[in-house]
Amino acid sequence: MKHPRLLGLILAASLAPNALALGLAPQAAQSRDSDGLHITRWGASALPLWRDATHWRGVAYETQQYQQLDREVKTRSLAWVDQQVNAQTALGYTLRLGWSEGAQRNLWTGDWSWSAAASERLQWNVFANRDRVESLPALQQGVHMNLVGVGADYQFHPRLTGVVAAHHTAFSDDQQRDVQRWRLIWDAWPEQGVNLQWALRTQRGQRNGQPPLYFNPNRFEDSLVYLGWRRRYAGWLVQGRAGLGEQRIDAQERTPARASELLVQSPQRDGQSLRLQWSSMQSAGGLQGAGYRWQQLQAQWVIQLR
Repeated sequence: MKHPRLLGLILAASLAPNALALGLAPQAAQSRDSDGLHITRWGASALPLWRDATHWRGVAYETQQYQQLDREVKTRSLAWVDQQVNAQTALGYTLRLGWSEGAQRNLWTGDWSWSAAASERLQWNVFANRDRVESLPALQQGVHMNLVGVGADYQFHPRLTGVVAAHHTAFSDDQQRDVQRWRLIWDAWPEQGVNLQWALRTQRGQRNGQPPLYFNPNRFEDSLVYLGWRRRYAGWLVQGRAGLGEQRIDAQERTPARASELLVQSPQRDGQSLRLQWSSMQSAGGLQGAGYRWQQLQAQWVIQLR
């Protein structure tokens, strides 16, 4: 794999003698949708500059396999990864800068976010992403996207928080997309970790008149109400939410939408921890538009070697 020399220089710097510890993180993910697209990911991160579970630097290698009917696309990537986040506030930054090979053309990829507190009640964040568009027609045409966005969280009351975010996406095939998100979170039963959430997403797409390679309607909106839950049992974190609502594409009739997520994370024992996450959605997306369904399972095992 002939990656640019820059990644090699970054790796050499990460192996400096002042490294605090060494971490290893194998990971895998499997997703499928109602378009018939199956995505399988395998990879591992080597983290020579490891301080704890939220402060580390290193390199990550991953293979991606996309299958739909009798068609298949394979890619692989090598990336520098860096996370420096406060475990109590979840504020800080994450960075992933990589090189991806395959799918008609090679591509520099990146994922970055930075968050901070403006006051006791207000937090803000900025983020950016550059990656391939993960529908099989887009992969076969070598389409990628560049995304930039901003967001903010405001605590109106100790039990009521508002979240807003907006981002713009420019696609390499000359299409555009603007998305706005609003969310209210009410801690309905704090002692039991139960909360209620309302989420609204609006999207405006600009097409180039060509046949669609991925989901990007002129107008899209969905609104869902979630029941959320977060508890710890003997050090294990169990967190999830399930939501119901409706969606609308362009001038079509409103149709049902639903989504659910479940996260299970083990405590760190003997320098090891395990994280499992399952997500499911029935909403607009893919090439089907309304009625699109998607599921994903992710697993990560973090090992501190020294």
